[in-house]
Amino acid sequence: PPSPLATLTLHHTLHPSMSSPAVDYDALEATTTIEEITEDECDQETLRSLKNDELPSLWLRETGLADQHGDYELRSSTELGWLGHFVKK
Repeated sequence: PPSPLATLTLHHTLHPSMSSPAVDYDALEATTTIEEITEDECDQETLRSLKNDELPSLWLRETGLADQHGDYELRSSTELGWLGHFVKK
């Protein structure tokens, strides 16, 4: 069942025709470290908290605007895929 996880607020709009190939994040999670997902230490801590269901809210911020735990500076579609994976858990 879905966890009573954080409120996810997206401040970016993706065009409906944009899509990515399917990725099996469950399988990748066993061999991928959070440090491999993002080099940013603040984003790493946010991902760890999200993964452990310890994050009350998640805010996607533009580069340079993340200033507190729970803010995430999205830098790639790969990071967006991982965020979605951890939100679903």
